[in-house]
Order: sequence, then structure tokens, then C-alpha cells
Amino acid sequence: MIKLTFKHRGYNRIIEFTEDTYRSIYYQLGEMLSKGEPTFEEDRFIEDKMDYEKYQELMDEDFDKAMDYWEEVKETITEEDYRDFIASLLEGNNYRSYDLINY
Repeated sequence: MIKLTFKHRGYNRIIEFTEDTYRSIYYQLGEMLSKGEPTFEEDRFIEDKMDYEKYQELMDEDFDKAMDYWEEVKETITEEDYRDFIASLLEGNNYRSYDLINY
């Protein structure tokens, strides 16, 4: 189990997420702190790793194939990457004090 705890300024209370994966926590936190683009870090990571020309060719050919390629690249993201995404999301929203415990 993984637990993230931090004090949310807007709600003025302690927020706690407890999940089995960093990925699950990242998605919940993204929905809370970045409603406009909750998976920004994940999307940028995928764009950096993918072959953009191949992706564009697939988009021109068949949207579903392009989305399959996106998902294939997404599956290469590790739990450590999601832990880093969480830290980036929190720090990007000026939450410098938080506890992220894996137990």
C-alpha cells in the first residue's frame, strides 16, 4: 500500500490517498489539482518516448491504431515514473510539504 498525505490549502484540511499503486494516486491527485489537464506529466513523458513520425502516420491512417500505439508507449511507464509525476504535480502546485509512504 502507498499513502500520500498533504494539507490542501483550498480545502484547509488534510488530504489522504491510499492506493495499491503510484499510478492510481497520480490520477486522483491530477483530478484534484489539475482539472484542466490531469495527466500532463504522463502525456509529456509519452510524447518524449514515442516515435512521433510513426504516431502521425498512424493518425493519418487509422485513429484506433494511433491510440493503440499511445497505450503501448504508456505501458512502459514505471511505478517510479509515476512517483516522480506525483512529486512534480505537488511541487508544481506549491505543495512542498507532503508524505508519500510505501508500506
